Amino acid sequence: MSAKKWNQALTVLAGFVLAGLALGGCENEINSPYVQARELTLEHTTVMVRAAESVTLRAALNPVNATNQKVRWVSEDEQTATVAIDPADASGLTAVITGKKLGATVIRVTAEDGNGAVYAAAAVQVVASVPVSGLTLNRNGAAAAPFTLLTGGTETLEALIAPANASDKTLAWTSSETGAVTVTSSGSAVSLTAIAPGTAVITAASAADPGKTASVTVTVRDQIHVESVMLSETAAFELISGGAAKTLTLTINPANADDQEVAWTSDHPEIAAAAQAADNPLNATVTPVSPGTAVITVTSADGAKTAQVTVTVRDPVTVQSVV
Repeated sequence: MSAKKWNQALTVLAGFVLAGLALGGCENEINSPYVQARELTLEHTTVMVRAAESVTLRAALNPVNATNQKVRWVSEDEQTATVAIDPADASGLTAVITGKKLGATVIRVTAEDGNGAVYAAAAVQVVASVPVSGLTLNRNGAAAAPFTLLTGGTETLEALIAPANASDKTLAWTSSETGAVTVTSSGSAVSLTAIAPGTAVITAASAADPGKTASVTVTVRDQIHVESVMLSETAAFELISGGAAKTLTLTINPANADDQEVAWTSDHPEIAAAAQAADNPLNATVTPVSPGTAVITVTSADGAKTAQVTVTVRDPVTVQSVV
């Protein structure tokens, strides 16, 4: 076969191959029929939104496997409320409605498929926003008054917004001296951390109306630590088994130490028991239980400073009558 005839044969063969591919594509189209959109529904048919605020509205297209899933959102009165596709929803079936002025309008969503016959509508009412009228600060469930934190300490404040149904409850928290106190906000609450000695004014301000504020002054100082502890009884003493208890009194040095928590213990509670006095944590009641010797120890929570005293418990003396 000559080269010319060979090329002609290849050309004819290529034509058959292309024709076969085209037929195969047609067959695929026949096997995947076009699914027409038939219905649009909205999760709400009435919507209320406040002026200058936004709400979302979601549509559902049926059947869910419709070939053309595109829809178009329209507001009949954009002076009253606007509508736009929510960028967070790639399907385009969620819209963001924003109130512009008081009044009413209709938001309509229409399927691109169906020549405008497939649509749904929602009545939208734009109402007045409720402004913030005031703020107050709470600490531990009560109105916050100026207070002191120790370096490294933390505290939580909560802002109460009036009225309770204010439209925008967003707050901005600040510290006038972040070198003394830092703030970490979470909505209406803020966590304070004492950094170093100093004074800071903590302020909560309404984002909607920065003129509405509430403040409290926080003073930070270093902790005054316990240096030593001393018992009222330094010498060993005796008690009678089954007899009267004895009260021990503790002195903490310095007297204005911040953490005055202490723990009282006995190395032999079966001989002499030690219990913190209910009326004064710096006092302890030593109760004789049975004969023997025990060491009563008091330990401060701050610095683990200790003081000890030994108590001996004896049997009661029996006096025999002389005839």
